[in-house]
Amino acid sequence: MGKELNTNQLVNKITEQKQKIDALEKEAEKNRFSRKLTQTLFDISDAVMSTENLNDLYSSIYHFLNKLLNLPNFFIAIYNEKKSSVKIPFFVDQFDSKIFYEKSIDVNASLTGEVILSQNPVFLTEEMLIERSRQKRIVGTTPKQWIGVPLIVQKKVIGIMAIQSYDNPQYFTRKDQDILVAVSNQVGIAIERKQNLDEIALLQNYLFNIINSMPSILVGVNKRQQVTQWNLQAQMETGIRLEDAVGKDVIELLPRLSQNMDQIAESIVSKQVKTSLKNSFQKKGDIQYEDIIIYPLITNGVDGAVIRMDNITDQVLLEEMMIQSEKMLSIGGLAAGMAHEINNPLAGMMQNTQVVYQRLSGDIPANNKVAEELGLKMGSIKEFMSRRGILETLEMINKTGGRAAKIITNMLSFARKSDTVFKANDLAALLLDTVELAKNDYDLKKQYDFKKICIETEFDPDIPRVLCDEGKIQQVFLNLFKNGAHAMHDISNPQKESRFILRLKKETNMVRIEVEDNGPGMNEDIQKRLFEPFFTTKEAGKGTGLGLSVSYFIIANDHKGKMYVKSTPGKCTTFIIQLPYFDGIDL
Repeated sequence: MGKELNTNQLVNKITEQKQKIDALEKEAEKNRFSRKLTQTLFDISDAVMSTENLNDLYSSIYHFLNKLLNLPNFFIAIYNEKKSSVKIPFFVDQFDSKIFYEKSIDVNASLTGEVILSQNPVFLTEEMLIERSRQKRIVGTTPKQWIGVPLIVQKKVIGIMAIQSYDNPQYFTRKDQDILVAVSNQVGIAIERKQNLDEIALLQNYLFNIINSMPSILVGVNKRQQVTQWNLQAQMETGIRLEDAVGKDVIELLPRLSQNMDQIAESIVSKQVKTSLKNSFQKKGDIQYEDIIIYPLITNGVDGAVIRMDNITDQVLLEEMMIQSEKMLSIGGLAAGMAHEINNPLAGMMQNTQVVYQRLSGDIPANNKVAEELGLKMGSIKEFMSRRGILETLEMINKTGGRAAKIITNMLSFARKSDTVFKANDLAALLLDTVELAKNDYDLKKQYDFKKICIETEFDPDIPRVLCDEGKIQQVFLNLFKNGAHAMHDISNPQKESRFILRLKKETNMVRIEVEDNGPGMNEDIQKRLFEPFFTTKEAGKGTGLGLSVSYFIIANDHKGKMYVKSTPGKCTTFIIQLPYFDGIDL
């Protein structure tokens, strides 16, 4: 009896110990699971910052939950309250393809909507799912088990998480639902934070693209005038990258701002915009101009400024050109007026010279009558005039007067305001008239005597007349003569004779004009840029770089022709102009 009691006591003791061990194991398992759950919550929170975008966050959430629950099918749905619709940006599914998940789901006719509208977890068995399938509230394959929990942030449903099984109606338990509920709050917060961060990142990227797309130099500085922002134009201007510029003194990176440092400091303190217009600076040996505008940062707690620098060199040159153009128009008008005034006495002088010549040498009755009255003979008078060279002098006066009249006529023709009146013109005559005009051009005479330049002509016979604006074509020819004279004057061999060869050739529906000089020629780089506005090879103050670009515009735009250059360095330069003419039209 004693033995039996002892045996029963032993069995009871073993049973009691086993129960304690089971309880301890359950507690240990509970603690292990609690730690795993805690780690999952931490991982989901950490994924907000460690993932690059929302899609990566969704994938991370599934990865963490799958380790916890072993999920064969899972999806996250996001709710759009304004549209009463649901989108599923992430899913893992054994059967259904992407096409079922790309659809916009009606919140009023779906399992997802059931969770959203109730704002409570939904646990659906096989029987429940068959019924909802008959009600057409299931998209895609009908599962055997489905659990959905709402994602609620600040009492507002932003979406749901759902898990499902297609083959085992007992795969998930209520405990699994509780676990999803336990993590849903952290998942909702993570998704909302990531959405906000992504929106901020998109906005920052958008603003950054705007800043980098601007043609202005944009530089942000703090109150210590150290660089905080540095756009692409600033990098292109200086060759310094953003990462190398941030934190450096702005004056170190852009020394020309040294004259604006007081303005920058004053703008930051006063919160007022400061401007400095038309600042000049040197760049690769050329004088450049820029406007500088300093915008203070007006957000509370932030002291700094944004400096905007706009290169306005072309604008300044254009303004100077317009001023010069106005001067030239005034001078042209004055010259035309003077020419008219000179023409009248010149005509009178030439007419009276001719009268004197006739009265001294002409065999007319009036001359003989007066000579007889004075006891003189006309023969003796003529002999005297001949021996003293008086008649030759009178002829020279008349000839010189004729030349002066021709110069004035050319000047009037060139200075006359052009209203783009096209008429048939003899290009040979226009070329030669422009040569005469160049010979008497004051600016040309001041630097080099155009009359000393040898002019050769190679004109084909039967060159057709061309419809053109006479004044504008003369302007083009004069520009070419001026440029050629300048080039030939600069050659290193002063003993070399300067020479123009003027050619006219008839081509198919075109007249080809060539102006060749024997100057130093040009390399390919210069030839490519020759017709660009403001490009010049002349030293500062001796050229605006507009003559050839204007000439090109006159030929190509106004006359539908072609203009180009061929040049051999060290030998010659030839400008070629082709102007259209039309066979069969009586000009």
